[in-house]
Amino acid sequence: MKLRLLLLFLLLSISAKNFAGRPLSPSAKISIITCDPGADLYSSFGHTAVRVQDTEKKLDFVFNYGTFDFNTDNFYLKFTRGQLDYKLSVTFFKNFSREYHHTKRSMKEQVLNLTGEEKQLVFDFLTNNAKPKNRYYHYDFFYDNCSTRIRDLLVEI
Repeated sequence: MKLRLLLLFLLLSISAKNFAGRPLSPSAKISIITCDPGADLYSSFGHTAVRVQDTEKKLDFVFNYGTFDFNTDNFYLKFTRGQLDYKLSVTFFKNFSREYHHTKRSMKEQVLNLTGEEKQLVFDFLTNNAKPKNRYYHYDFFYDNCSTRIRDLLVEI
């Protein structure tokens, strides 16, 4: 089951090269999505991601710093010890939302009050981070996770 979910996620994921360098329209929105905890150990703390929505440009993506490979040797041992590598993945919002609806986990969205220039900087930062050479990081429960990555991004911008 986990392998099928991983394969489905990979098929639905988007390559950063498909939208890198695209200028956002003035009506674009950047949001923080906060997801409730789930039943599985890896989801028991909830989740945070970034949504970039631009209806004029037909963009609606979620940048997700909480992606990992279930097939990693000793997955749960590495997860509980904080030794698992994570990566930034990008998917369509509708697919991200569908997954959380399927697992009965609610999501809350907070649209950020950013200028057009700040929105573009966030989008450019995320698309650069999603490139294969930049997307992986060593997860840490307290200091380097899906929430701290977004915090650090906003502090930098």
